[in-house]
Amino acid sequence: MIYQIDQSLFIFLNQQLHNPLLDRFFPFITNAGNFKAILLFAAIFIFWKGKWPLRITLLLSIFSLIISSSISEILKETICRIRPLWVIENTRLLVGGTHSYSFPSAHASSMFSVVSIFIYRYRDKKWLTGILLSLALLVSYSRIYVGVHYPLDVLGGIIIGLLTGIFILYFYQKCPFLEYDQQKSRVKVNYQSAFYFLFILLTFFRLSYIASGSRSLTPEETQYWDWSRNLDWSYYSKPPFIAYLIHLFTVIGKSSAFFVRLGSVLIFSVLGIITYKFCLRLIKDTRIAFWCFVVFNLIPLFSAGALLMTTDTPLALFWGLTVYALYIALFENKPSWWYLTGLFFGLGMLSKYTMALLAPGILLFLLLQPENRKWLYRKEPYLAGLVALFCFLPVIYWNYTHDWVTFKHVAGQAHVNEGFILKWKYCLDFVGSQAGVITPFVFLAMLYYTYKAICRYFSRTLDAKELFLLCLSVPVFLFFLFKSMQGKVEANWVGTGYYTWIMFLVIDFEKRRLAVPSIIRKKLNILAISSLLVAFLITLVMHDSSIIRKLGINLPPKKDPTSRLYGWDDLGTQVSQIKSQMPSPDSTFVFSDYYQLSAELAFYTEGQPRVYCINLGRRMNQYDLWENISTQKGRDGLFVTNGRHSSIDSRITSSFDKIESPIIIQTKRKGLLYQEFTVVRCYGFHGTILDEHQTDRY
Repeated sequence: MIYQIDQSLFIFLNQQLHNPLLDRFFPFITNAGNFKAILLFAAIFIFWKGKWPLRITLLLSIFSLIISSSISEILKETICRIRPLWVIENTRLLVGGTHSYSFPSAHASSMFSVVSIFIYRYRDKKWLTGILLSLALLVSYSRIYVGVHYPLDVLGGIIIGLLTGIFILYFYQKCPFLEYDQQKSRVKVNYQSAFYFLFILLTFFRLSYIASGSRSLTPEETQYWDWSRNLDWSYYSKPPFIAYLIHLFTVIGKSSAFFVRLGSVLIFSVLGIITYKFCLRLIKDTRIAFWCFVVFNLIPLFSAGALLMTTDTPLALFWGLTVYALYIALFENKPSWWYLTGLFFGLGMLSKYTMALLAPGILLFLLLQPENRKWLYRKEPYLAGLVALFCFLPVIYWNYTHDWVTFKHVAGQAHVNEGFILKWKYCLDFVGSQAGVITPFVFLAMLYYTYKAICRYFSRTLDAKELFLLCLSVPVFLFFLFKSMQGKVEANWVGTGYYTWIMFLVIDFEKRRLAVPSIIRKKLNILAISSLLVAFLITLVMHDSSIIRKLGINLPPKKDPTSRLYGWDDLGTQVSQIKSQMPSPDSTFVFSDYYQLSAELAFYTEGQPRVYCINLGRRMNQYDLWENISTQKGRDGLFVTNGRHSSIDSRITSSFDKIESPIIIQTKRKGLLYQEFTVVRCYGFHGTILDEHQTDRY
């Protein structure tokens, strides 16, 4: 009933209330791009020349804008209301059409979220209130007039914007992060309130980012999503926690990119709170704890990890919880916290096997710190180990029933069978990659301050807490540095090893900064600001690489660090179209020769079907342990592979009655070619493909 009234009102406002003058006015006012340069200039001018009350108002409006936009994007992804131009005939569309969802109107929510802040803060200026309110209403109404939103969408956006503005104003009154002293004409920062504001802002921004739908799931994410459709005690290459986590959120919501990634954003939000609280226990200084949180979230490795659902996500959470619980057990002398340490460690082992590298660090600290050696003779650490082992039993049981395949795989990844062979190229690549994901300045500062800390340890002046942080980080880095001398090490493998290292760096830097003369302190401040700025810029590019092209810099797709986030949905759409043209689309199966491609096709092909991964000489993967392609005997199939190929493997050809000429499909972004794929239509599957399954390659 409500939707019918809404549609009728839309038809009246869009198709009947119009004239040539308004047909020019509303498309102009509805296009936010027409005002971006003006608004950006105004914001810069206010921060440069404006007084602090106006600066604070602008900051509050920006916070309100980000949160309201995030809520709008999330609701669009959840409610999935189709826009009127795709539903109602004869819709007068005066701007470009879009396939994004309709409810609520992001324009309306954004305008009212900003305007509500300024109207309240400058409520004594009636003329300004009138102008801002009129502008917000015009922009909101324009969305109906140009044909992209229903009236209910606009009303919903207005309510969201107003509620967001009210929340920000109320929260600022309770927890002011900037307090302006009129008598002294200066601003005092409340770092605890600043943390809460930044935490909320960052969480909503990340939710908005994953809800935008402009970035596809990576092959790793779709692989884990495919695991979540086939829950088990463990999997070929990884423990099971990631599959159960994705399964939880996709059952609550749906099998969309947003709900696959939702757990990652929520986990890193929890980890952010843990990081801040842990730093407060360490140093009891809200300013240092705040900057630990900031640096942690600015580092590209962690900021990207907060948006992608990989095994590193739950690993980071349980690594942080383990360190936190261990600290309380050791430094606050609470033996019962050892059992929580064991539990979190065990859950970390169910997330990623890298968790095991925390154990040597714990042992190293107990050996190096005399006051804590007593724990080596007490029962709590060993009982904690049993708790962790109990948590890990599902993985052991699964491997027992699958010929210990995971252990063989990990041994292969660690190059155990190759013996000790030095490969300096990989070592240099590893060091370079770490400087990239941590940022060069921060990476070099870590190495320098660690060297100084080691010197202080031998002179017996190193604080036990700093030793604790280093013992739980540096050994992880050194382990992978050593492994890089034998083979390729991925940049993210060190990952959580930097967690306590970042805290050490911030705490030690601050101690040194306060201990030097003011002239040197200014130089250190400049260095710190420069380091954070570089980290911010790298993180910004990782979030949206098109920024580089907008600056006029040519960025080939092969060198785009975000290239793996684009084109997979387009691939799925094109494969779905080809599949629909087969004689029996519903019974046509899809298969590939790469697990990454099979996983992407399983997620993005219409209907999310089972996709098979044949073995033509590759190493083993999880798809080899699932339903065999021979079950599709007698059916037609679509073979999809990477790259452009004029012919396909003879083993595939001989497995079907007939195949047609390959079809080349492309995925593009901003007019640039990102990837090419070959699709082959195959008819009458014989039930087997004569592969070269090399079971010794794990």
